[in-house]
This record gives sequence, C-alpha cells and structure tokens, in this order.
Amino acid sequence: MKRPPYHTIIKMIEMIDEPDRAGIRRLYLENRERFLKTPGSTHNHQAWPGGYHDHIEDIMNMSINHYGPEAATGRPMEFTLSSTLKVLFLHDIEKPWKEELEIKTDPEKMKFRLDLLKRYGINLTPDEFNALAYVEGEKDDYSKRHRVSSPLAAWCHLWDSWSARGRPTFPGKGDPWSAR
Repeated sequence: MKRPPYHTIIKMIEMIDEPDRAGIRRLYLENRERFLKTPGSTHNHQAWPGGYHDHIEDIMNMSINHYGPEAATGRPMEFTLSSTLKVLFLHDIEKPWKEELEIKTDPEKMKFRLDLLKRYGINLTPDEFNALAYVEGEKDDYSKRHRVSSPLAAWCHLWDSWSARGRPTFPGKGDPWSAR
C-alpha cells in the first residue's frame, strides 16, 4: 500500500483559504518555538516536549488524507478542507500559554482563542465557530431535541479524538510517517 504524503504544518497552512491564511501563518511562525516545546497533554496524549505541535500536525494530515468523497464516505462533504485545517490548527491554540496564564475552564479557553484570533485578524464562519466550540465533544450542551455540533465539528472531533485516544504515542520521534 502506498503511504500518503505527510505535510508540515506550514505546508498545510498554505491550504487554508485567504484571508485567514495570512493570519494563521503569522500566528504559527511567531509562536513556532513555543509550539515545539509544549506537550500535547500532561499525560494522556503526545505528552512529550513538542507533542502539541506533533498532535496538531498529525490531525491536520489525517483530515487531508481522509477528506473528500473518494476517501471518506463516497458522499459530498458539507464543509471545505480549508475549514477543517483552520479549526484543527486552532482547536487547542491556548495550550502553549495554558500554564503561564492559568487557563483552566472551557470558557477561559474559548476567550483566549477568540482574543488570539482577533489579534491575528483570523475570522470564523458560524460553522467554524461551532466546530471550534465542539471539537472536543458536546459535553453539557448535548441535547436529544436538536443537533448541537455541526458535521464540521464532528469531523474535527473525530481526528482529535483518534489522535489523542487511538494514537497517543504518535507521531513521536523516529515515526516514519512524520514531517519532523
């Protein structure tokens, strides 16, 4: 079986539509060293220095390699690849500052994310905002009366969950399917 390509974060940022690509690129480049030092979590997944960067790069790659009617369900997607990459890149963006700024609650995380997006001139569509809010699941917002998270949120949750729970030690050093 042919191995799919594995892209660097900067290459995948170039796949995000403007006008937000420029702000996301600047956010990444200005903070890359911080990202490369931050663990993905304290224990549960990608818990090594730089694991945060590895986790983000891995889930963005998984989204690319499974996106589209040929690779996924055979049905058209209700969202763009650009939106998936944007949300996946941003979904844990507070982590490199979390300890320093003592960000603990979900509302604090979202406030930090939105402040950072504003600082870098990054805008979210309503669907992208929903996905950013529910990429880690619906939690207490779940309702049996109406759908809370969008298909984009479910797609992003799929890859975040798979990386954190299904592949918690990857991509890691020496992984042949890695951009590092």
